[in-house]
Amino acid sequence: MLGTLREQCARIRALFRTSDLDRDFEEELQSHVAMLTEDNLRRGLTPEEARRAALIRVGGAASLHERHREARGLPAFDSLLDDLRFASRLFIKDRWFTAAVVAALALGVGVNTTVFTVINGWNLRDLPVDEPVASCTWVRVMRTDAPVACHTWIS
Repeated sequence: MLGTLREQCARIRALFRTSDLDRDFEEELQSHVAMLTEDNLRRGLTPEEARRAALIRVGGAASLHERHREARGLPAFDSLLDDLRFASRLFIKDRWFTAAVVAALALGVGVNTTVFTVINGWNLRDLPVDEPVASCTWVRVMRTDAPVACHTWIS
């Protein structure tokens, strides 16, 4: 449990140090490529072939950077930030769409609040009397559509 807590704290700290961690990873990646290039030079390859072989062995730098970011950060939070950036670009690009979205949300929140307030006043709160059940009015209604006369009590 303590290891998991430390890992989560490190991930949260990594959110605020992305440029430093990216720079460190880039330096480490370059050092690995340099070491592999030296090994390939010792095997007799030309400098261009040695560097190319080292880059192929290491793999794609972009995919390595992406995997490193996912391993050190919070992928769900990063995805949320990406979605918010995309939405803000969309809202800036199309102002009428932004106005329609804001109006729809405001109208929805207002209607929801109004309906809840009314229902809360009618059904959810107790009446401000000592015995709310005793304050009901009973009415006796005679049904005329029944074949036999019957009485129904309605509150």
